[in-house]
Amino acid sequence: MKIDWKITHIDCTTVSHLMFSNLGRLTGNIRRCGKAVFGISRHSKTSLDIDVSSGDPSCSDAFAVAHVPKGTEDLSFVTTTSYSFLDGTRHVRCHFRLSKQQGLPELKRYLAAVLEEMLPGMESVEAELVINRIPELS
Repeated sequence: MKIDWKITHIDCTTVSHLMFSNLGRLTGNIRRCGKAVFGISRHSKTSLDIDVSSGDPSCSDAFAVAHVPKGTEDLSFVTTTSYSFLDGTRHVRCHFRLSKQQGLPELKRYLAAVLEEMLPGMESVEAELVINRIPELS
């Protein structure tokens, strides 16, 4: 898959989350418009929260990127477990770890693997990284 990267840095103090998104609708919209948007913010001092949405503003679906896709097992992640009161289950999330050894090139490699897994067979996609207050990713 050919990926055209676009990086945008923002300084935003609020973050919103969507509930009841539909993964099929999200991937369909990314395929139609040819663009995926990754929102990247700090989870902790050394780890990131990442969500993915479509470049189509009419599509409000978004999902957390919280797993380790094939081909990125050599990268470092911080694993957290939380309890969901909505469905009564525990959820495990893997957060990309920021370090001197892992920066923007490794983050792009990780997100490329996520896109390959989400959009099999897609030839090219524009990926916008919207980075919120993380100067290490400049």
